[in-house]
Amino acid sequence: RDWRGRPKTTFTAVDDVSVALWPGERVGLVGESGSGKSTIGRLLLGLEKPDSGVVLLDGKPMDPEHPETIQEMRRWAQLVFQDPFSALSPRMTIGNALREVLQRHGRPESDAKQLMHDVGLQPTDLNKRPGGFSGGQRQRIVIARALAIRPRFLVLDESVAALDAHIQQDILKLLHRLGEERGLTYLFISHDLAVIRSFCPRVFVLQNGKVVESGDTETIWSQPQHPYTQQLLNSRPGKVPEAMGVS
Repeated sequence: RDWRGRPKTTFTAVDDVSVALWPGERVGLVGESGSGKSTIGRLLLGLEKPDSGVVLLDGKPMDPEHPETIQEMRRWAQLVFQDPFSALSPRMTIGNALREVLQRHGRPESDAKQLMHDVGLQPTDLNKRPGGFSGGQRQRIVIARALAIRPRFLVLDESVAALDAHIQQDILKLLHRLGEERGLTYLFISHDLAVIRSFCPRVFVLQNGKVVESGDTETIWSQPQHPYTQQLLNSRPGKVPEAMGVS
């Protein structure tokens, strides 16, 4: 009960969900706001503790009671947010932001130039502050910062939602290339099944904290079985992007 003696309201964000990702996979997690997508991403990264169930890393449980298991995850996993502007200090140059991460993880500060090149930006951009970049460029910078720790796993939480369709596809192609080059595993969270289709061969559809449909993205796209999946497919206005043909 709360301080007034009234019964407390409980809320289940995720209910009986089982999600497995294999090395090098690009897996989509789609659903409307409040469906539990971000909670699953945070659980997988050890940022939240499940009330029941377990999160496994390479077959070993991640236990908040044993911080070393959470630390192991954070050594090779990163979260990329939707809003890159709020993720970057407006007072800090991009170079300082990258060098700060590199230094913290024992990597040479000179790697900052290579990271900028890897995400399609110029080394001279290291001297600029976030306000000097477009939204798509800022997203590339956030991706570069995530790559600074040499991760194996990225959770991308609505990371292209704020971008127009053309820039979205540019960022997805960048992520595809980086994933191929570095052997990255992606959990791509979105409310838009069309965006998921263009990037993820496999998808989980989430509604009210439950997985209502999962499997091969193209199969679900062409033969959706659940009414909620059908609703998501019909909710995107305009032209729907085609799949990138990735396997």
